[in-house]
Amino acid sequence: MEKWMTDWQDAYKEICTLIEKGDTNHVWIELNKLEQKSAKVLDLWSVMDEKVALIKEHLAHEPSVNGYQSMGTVYLEQNQLKRAVLSLEQEQAAGVNEEWRRLFLAYAHLMNGSNNQTIEQFMYLIQTAKDESVRHFSFAGLGCYYTVNHQVDRAAELFEQAKLLTPTSDVVYNLGVCYYLIGAMDVSAEHFEQYTMHVQQDGEALCFHGMVRARLDQFEHAKQLWERALEVYTTSEDMIRLALMSEWYGFFEIAIKCYQKVIALGEEETFAMHGLAWNLALNDQLRLAWPIFDRLLKEHPHDPHVRRSLQHLGKLAEEKNSMN
Repeated sequence: MEKWMTDWQDAYKEICTLIEKGDTNHVWIELNKLEQKSAKVLDLWSVMDEKVALIKEHLAHEPSVNGYQSMGTVYLEQNQLKRAVLSLEQEQAAGVNEEWRRLFLAYAHLMNGSNNQTIEQFMYLIQTAKDESVRHFSFAGLGCYYTVNHQVDRAAELFEQAKLLTPTSDVVYNLGVCYYLIGAMDVSAEHFEQYTMHVQQDGEALCFHGMVRARLDQFEHAKQLWERALEVYTTSEDMIRLALMSEWYGFFEIAIKCYQKVIALGEEETFAMHGLAWNLALNDQLRLAWPIFDRLLKEHPHDPHVRRSLQHLGKLAEEKNSMN
C-alpha cells in the first residue's frame, strides 16, 4: 500500500511538471496511466468491501423459523472457510433450512475462491428456492462473484434482480459501485445518494460517493461528502487515501486535515509530514510548510521525494515572483 501511494504521488508530481513545461501531449498520456492505476486499486477496494458487507449482512440476519445455524455457519462467521465448506457439505437439513444451508455453502465457496462451486450453488438456489430472502441473497452473492471476476455489467444485472426482491442497503451500495465502474456516473450517483442518506456513518461509501460527484464535476458536493468521510474515518490508510484524492481535486484543506489526523495517530509519520507540508504549500500557507520541510530535510537528508517537492515549490515561487 505504501509503495502504491508513493508511486501515485510521484506520477502526480510528474504530471504537474509536464503541465508547467507546456508538454500537453505527454500530460494526457501520463494522466491516462495514472487514472488506470487508480481504477485498479479502486476496483480492488470496492470488491473487498462488497464481499465483506454482503457476508456481514447475511450473517447478521435475525434468526427466524426459516433461519439456519450450525457448526458450518459458525466456521463461516469465524472466516475458517475450508472448515465451513466441509461442514456445510456434510450437514443435512430439510425444507427451507436446506435452502439456507446451500446459501451459506455458496457464500463459503465464494469467499474461498471456488468459482465453479460458487456459480453452481447460487444458480441452483436462484432457480429453485422458495424463500424470497434466499433468492435475494443468491442474486446478490452471484453479483458479487461477477464483480470479483471483472464482469461488472453482468454483476449489475444480478444486483438489480436482488434489489427487485428486497432493496437492502448493501445491494444499493453495490449497484453504485458497479455503475461507477461501468461509467454510468449519473446512475451511480443516484444509488450512492440513496445509500448515504440511510447509512450516514459509512466512510467508504461517503468517499466513493464523493468520487462519483467529482467525476460529474459536482465539486462542492464532493467536497462536502469527503469532509463527512473524514469525520468517520479512523485508520491512517483511509485518511491517506482520502488525502491523495482531495489533493488531486484541489481540496487542499481536506488533505491537510487528513494528514494532521494521521500524524495524531502516530502512524506513517514521515509520509504524513511530507503530505502535510506539501498541501500547506499548495494552499499558500508557506510559513507553516517551510518549517516542516526543514525538519524533514534534517531527519531524512537523502529522501528524494522531499527534495523533489522542494524543487517543484522553488520553481513555482520563481514563476510567481517573475510575474509580479
